Amino acid sequence: MAKTILIPTDFTIESLNVVKGALRQLEEEEVNLILVYSAHLSDCITDLLFFSKKKYLDDLQNAKFKEACEILQNKYASQINAFNFDLFTGGTQGTFQNFLLGNKIDTIFIPKTYRLKSSDKWGFDLLPYCKKSGRQCVEISWKETRNVPEKDKVAELFMMSDPI
Repeated sequence: MAKTILIPTDFTIESLNVVKGALRQLEEEEVNLILVYSAHLSDCITDLLFFSKKKYLDDLQNAKFKEACEILQNKYASQINAFNFDLFTGGTQGTFQNFLLGNKIDTIFIPKTYRLKSSDKWGFDLLPYCKKSGRQCVEISWKETRNVPEKDKVAELFMMSDPI
């Protein structure tokens, strides 16, 4: 049976190092990956009426990020059973616990030193919720790159040192 893991994301190529690290740690284990972005919803009734989670998540992903995800899926095809994106919109630890239960999350993988960036004005940091969840929370670290020509390009995924 595939293990379901949650990985917070900010839709940058660098944040995908957590995915690489998780897959390497779990080696030959089959996994269902759920990359989660956290955001508060607008309280405007019109915004809520026409809100689409799929469109919201698609709008946050650029072409380079999507390409990097495809490369990871191809490289780890024998290990990845499912690769999905989701949106957490709750504002309390209790709603996050329900989110974990509803998605049947076994383990959470988070970056150790890398700080997730907010991709839009509604985003918020999911890491405190992850750490307080009571679920196994594995920290992945890597040597972060700064000021390299490959920054924010698919090649960055291969330039970075292997996750520790």
